Amino acid sequence: MKEKLRRKLLTTIGVLIIIFLGIDTAFAAQVTPILTPIKPILINALTAPSNLAAVSETPGTITLTWTDNSSSENGFMIERRMENTTYVNVAFQSRNSTAFVDSESGMYPIYPGEKYYYRVRAYNDTGESAYSNEASAVVKKSGPPSSPTNLKAEVTVSISGHPVQLTWDDNSSDETKFVVQRQKEGYGFEIVKELPPNTTEYEDSSELQEDVKYTYRVEVFNAYGSSYSNYSTVSKPSYAPGAPQGFNGIALGSSSIKLFWIDTADNEDEFWISRKNGDGTYNSPADYILGPNVTELIITGLNPETDYRYIIISKNVGFSSGISETAARTGPPAPVNPTASGLSSNAIKLTWANTSLNTLSYTIERKNDNSNFTQISYLTNPQELAYTDSTVSSGKEYTYRIRAWNGLIPSDYSVEVTATPQSTTVNPNQIQIKLNLGQTSYYVNEQLLQMDTAPIIREGRTMLPIRYITEALGAEIEWEGAARKVTITMDDKVIEVWIDKNTALINGQEVKIDPANPQVKPVIMPPGRAMLPLRFITENLGCQVEWDPLTQEATIIFNNDK
Repeated sequence: MKEKLRRKLLTTIGVLIIIFLGIDTAFAAQVTPILTPIKPILINALTAPSNLAAVSETPGTITLTWTDNSSSENGFMIERRMENTTYVNVAFQSRNSTAFVDSESGMYPIYPGEKYYYRVRAYNDTGESAYSNEASAVVKKSGPPSSPTNLKAEVTVSISGHPVQLTWDDNSSDETKFVVQRQKEGYGFEIVKELPPNTTEYEDSSELQEDVKYTYRVEVFNAYGSSYSNYSTVSKPSYAPGAPQGFNGIALGSSSIKLFWIDTADNEDEFWISRKNGDGTYNSPADYILGPNVTELIITGLNPETDYRYIIISKNVGFSSGISETAARTGPPAPVNPTASGLSSNAIKLTWANTSLNTLSYTIERKNDNSNFTQISYLTNPQELAYTDSTVSSGKEYTYRIRAWNGLIPSDYSVEVTATPQSTTVNPNQIQIKLNLGQTSYYVNEQLLQMDTAPIIREGRTMLPIRYITEALGAEIEWEGAARKVTITMDDKVIEVWIDKNTALINGQEVKIDPANPQVKPVIMPPGRAMLPLRFITENLGCQVEWDPLTQEATIIFNNDK
């Protein structure tokens, strides 16, 4: 039915055209059948964009996105309006586009804080599509510029007087100007100068009143606000600052000294500190220049066991104080080559070396897990380069550090060493005794025991209260007070020695205790113990003696194979 109507309409249109053009009716009758089957030419219509969205994520911009529903557009028209205004075209986008960024820097700028409405439609040579949905967004505002930092005001000296030199760091990229402001003591801030973007210094040539404080600040502006720098205060002095008092120095370790003093000045700008050279002169202008109100300085990178001399003065822009002088000596070298090893399930042994020529004492510090270091021992015998920690628990890891002392002057700490208590396998037919110079603790087959007198070095030989060794070996020992004689009996061996005598009897035969050194003799040491030469006694009882000069540890081994 629809097809018949279409054909009839086309026929009628054809006839009207023929009549209008003055064509013969008979001719029209002939061409009418030809016109009736002609189909119309259809124009490809454009489909409107959809899902239009507007968002302002970056200050000063709005981003539009949409869905392109056409395949034959030449491009898109972007229209925009504000509240209570009509839409106007602000941009064109090419075909297949799905986004557009509107900005405050565009041909038709938008303004931060304002709300804008948008619609989009496609177009080609035949016309335009319907509009998309409407979308809106408020333009995001930028914040004020980043504050200037490190503002420093300094009174200088020039031909024209005492201008104030200002410097600061510019931390913003969108500033429109800087404004230098000054406050006289007791008054408010006033504007000194407006400066262009990217400025980082200014010289205020205004004449300052003497001994009056002036405070400066710098304000930076952009289109969205302003920010202030830090404050910096100066004054033009009329008198010299007071000299530092109580100038002194102490060693903090092998390579550092702490200098300290009392600040007696009320108008100093700086403290100058210089070190005395080998020729007696001091460096100029100074090795260290410090700001006002400072009362201490730690100097590092020094040599151990070295004397240093320093002077200090306080200064302002026009005057200098008198000189104060002090001396300090760095501490001894730090202990080197520290080691830590498990001796048994409840003992760890530390060893280290000393590179100082002076008589030193040592502190031992320990920590485990996440605890802090705590001091566990103070060793005063200069022979001690080893320490056995018998207050540890099996299975735990312990970390140690060692510090040397020359009187009250400390060294730096040694490097840290770590160990875990460990049990060792002992031959049941062997007796093993371990002892260290200067330590009263000793081990017999890993069992920790105590002497009442520590082993010592005398005439280059190790001397110790021999009773503790002979009892561990199972030997008998007898003391004859009147003769000042010690007799040691073990199996078929009898050793007889006398206090202050360099010979002994071995099974009745006289021998020299130390053929290479006749001064090696048994002695009496507090609390009344007979100290005998270790190697002479133990080797004559059939023991093997091992000596570690680095750790100053003696190991006595007796094999009992009977």
